Amino acid sequence: MSSDIDRRNECVRYFREQTGFHRGFLEMRKKWKSYGKAVGKIKIKSATEEEKKALGSILGRRYWEEDIEFLFSDFEKALKETRFRDVPLTVLLEGYFGETLITNQEKRAREEQQKEAFWNRIMEWLEGRGSEALSTLEWVRAMAGQKQYGYTVVMGHWKNSAAGAETLVQNVCEACIMLGEVKEEGIPLAVLAAKITGNPHYFDRGQNGAALLLQAVCLAADKEVPADAAGLHQIYREAGIVTDEIASTMAFFGLHMRKKGQNCEILEAFCRARESGILSLANLAGAEAAWAEAGCAYVVENEMVFSYLVNCFKETEVTILCTSGQLSGAAQRLIRMLCENGTKIYYSGDMDPEGIGIAEGLWKKYPQNIHIWRMAHQDYYDALSEEGIEGWRMKKLQNISHPVLRETSYDIQKTGKASYQENLLEKLAQDILDMSSSGNLK
Repeated sequence: MSSDIDRRNECVRYFREQTGFHRGFLEMRKKWKSYGKAVGKIKIKSATEEEKKALGSILGRRYWEEDIEFLFSDFEKALKETRFRDVPLTVLLEGYFGETLITNQEKRAREEQQKEAFWNRIMEWLEGRGSEALSTLEWVRAMAGQKQYGYTVVMGHWKNSAAGAETLVQNVCEACIMLGEVKEEGIPLAVLAAKITGNPHYFDRGQNGAALLLQAVCLAADKEVPADAAGLHQIYREAGIVTDEIASTMAFFGLHMRKKGQNCEILEAFCRARESGILSLANLAGAEAAWAEAGCAYVVENEMVFSYLVNCFKETEVTILCTSGQLSGAAQRLIRMLCENGTKIYYSGDMDPEGIGIAEGLWKKYPQNIHIWRMAHQDYYDALSEEGIEGWRMKKLQNISHPVLRETSYDIQKTGKASYQENLLEKLAQDILDMSSSGNLK
């Protein structure tokens, strides 16, 4: 056995040293994976003199043309005429590339077996949960059997991480089971997410968890997936999920707007009363301009942070806005109107892949107006949580351009953990206080 291995290694070393064989071997490996044997022609375009000489030395011919070709079977026969006649071609290719050769057909068959095992594990786990998981089990069976109802989302995740995809489906299943227990009294979406995963944003719009949860809820209710936000809120309410209405609007404090050539009296009343409010996209219809007090606005991602800051500055002429995660239509339009009016916007969000992406997108869209606020290297570590980030989410941190966000992205990839702005409340408040006093934000 050892002599066979030594012989194979000697053969592999020889062909690796003769670099003119490399492209030919690449084509032979590709052909073998397609057919499982030495069939067809091997073509080398724009062959170098080194490649012509190397291949010609084995095949016993001279090549003069620019593009060369030869039968795969001829190379296999020629190999048996060399001192390496006892080394099968497949053994040579496997040693050369350091991998076990399997055909594309075998690869697909293995992948199907792995997928089947993946779905079986989840279904067996649900079966062990008893009657409380029956409707959820039906959803998983429908996904696996009909390749619908979220199947594409799961399989897209599965290709990156089978374990991560299994956790994703199990989390959604746990949420569905919990909904069956609390349907009468209802449960806020963020609370549901936090109870299941520890991350209140797990079922936020744009997340894979949110897409799967909606599919599961719709299938259980025998309804089509809604095409708009209103339909989403309706079907969630019927399932016992209390949706956060701010998510499709924008919370404000200290905001001014002009409609039909006049200041919007409703917003002026909010300013006089020093009260916060909720602005919907419908409220923005017909708006001609919007502006902030003192020429700048502080925009935060999370509702609790917004409420805290508003309470801190009830008596201060300051504008504070809340996006509630991913930018709603109302948030996008209001921010655009403010930027068009020359407003300086300080944006602060969670320091996780999604939060970094929101901040990067805003800055790219309005580079002259958007200023990244409390999302730097030290802020990240000051607000660090124990919430881990799945590997597939890290891809969202690729190609970040803003220098501060790029550095923070490196920190996230290094630690693998999320950092939430709720842990920076006092620093955020102090920044606004400093800005109000000096006109400069640190």
